[in-house]
Amino acid sequence: MNEKNRTEVNFRLKRAQILYDADNNAYIEGNMMPDETGKPKAALIDITQDGNIDRVNRVMNLAVSECREMLYPYSKQEIQTEDCGNEPTTPEEYVITAAFPEDLSQTTVELIANLLHEYVTGRVLSDWLSITKPESAAKWYSEIESIKLKLKQTMSIRRKKLRRGRSPF
Repeated sequence: MNEKNRTEVNFRLKRAQILYDADNNAYIEGNMMPDETGKPKAALIDITQDGNIDRVNRVMNLAVSECREMLYPYSKQEIQTEDCGNEPTTPEEYVITAAFPEDLSQTTVELIANLLHEYVTGRVLSDWLSITKPESAAKWYSEIESIKLKLKQTMSIRRKKLRRGRSPF
């Protein structure tokens, strides 16, 4: 498909909103824990506090890169530079640019945007829970795998009108 038959979409994932959702889910998970000593519960709930945020930032950067890769056929970019560092970045907004066929529905774009947000949030939370509450991490790993599958299905469904032949049989 050539470039003129494509529409460029910028998915904007706001870092503050992802952190807010991860923090809320961690709070819920923490409050579901039995109140034994309070220490593990506090560690679980403090996902976005100083000291913990560095790990969260690295996982968030990784999750956004994974999202770009999941959208690969549409998000392909040429290599910009040969140098590639490993310093974590903390942008206010992550932007994933994808060039979709022009006949793609706006509702599909909105679904993909929501799935991307949920994937990054779930990825951050599953990593944090693998450290602080391993028994709950499996549930979140399952959730992000489900989101990956939904994303793959959303991008592979038929996009063109179905034409039926005129055969009477």
